[in-house]
Amino acid sequence: MKLNDNAKIWVERVADTFPILFIDDFYADPMAVRDFALSLPFDGMAALYPGRHAFLNDMAGLDEERRAEISEACYYVAGLLTLAGSPPVDGALLRTDFSLITTPGRMLVAGQKHPHIDPTPILAVLYLNPENLGGTSFYRNRQMGSIAVVTAEESERFAQFTQGAPTGRVCDSYDMVHADLWEKVYEIEGRFNRLAAYPGNVFHWVECRRVPEPFDPALGRLTQRFIILDVERKA
Repeated sequence: MKLNDNAKIWVERVADTFPILFIDDFYADPMAVRDFALSLPFDGMAALYPGRHAFLNDMAGLDEERRAEISEACYYVAGLLTLAGSPPVDGALLRTDFSLITTPGRMLVAGQKHPHIDPTPILAVLYLNPENLGGTSFYRNRQMGSIAVVTAEESERFAQFTQGAPTGRVCDSYDMVHADLWEKVYEIEGRFNRLAAYPGNVFHWVECRRVPEPFDPALGRLTQRFIILDVERKA
């Protein structure tokens, strides 16, 4: 899991509202990282993610060298986010995991059929498929007229929207089923070895081009997530 000293780093602003930090060619040997990921047990579940996770920070059986590499990656992401203009991010507050989408489109539950927000200030996703199996898209909620949840009032409005939104048709893919309720404003390409970091409170949707059946981890959509638990708040 060695980092690439020649990674390409830049920031883009979406719809004049929020920034995305991009790091292309994040790892020096992404195939080795991919092989390592696929050797792990994916036995963790979290929130409404349509798949399973291999949580790295507290995983038993990892040697000290591997733990040091994981820590280095967390501090590297935290440092770049701080340099890019985020409130200071402490690498010790990052958690990271490998994630595999395992749920076919027709088996998504109601809460997985429309864009969502995450309970984290910043989420970073690294795409680990040599073939682009889908990135991440961002949306404006037409009913709310908003691209993010910022205030307590907006949080309540989104909760009401979620409770009342139609579940949509049963589908065999991860196509958006609420085109009349959502307007796509940006899409991150799921480029191999690309990391993208964005605020957790913006409406986003996982793009997934296929879920193999029967499931084969080597053919599934694999990512590494860096979850920022907190940032330094200004007084």
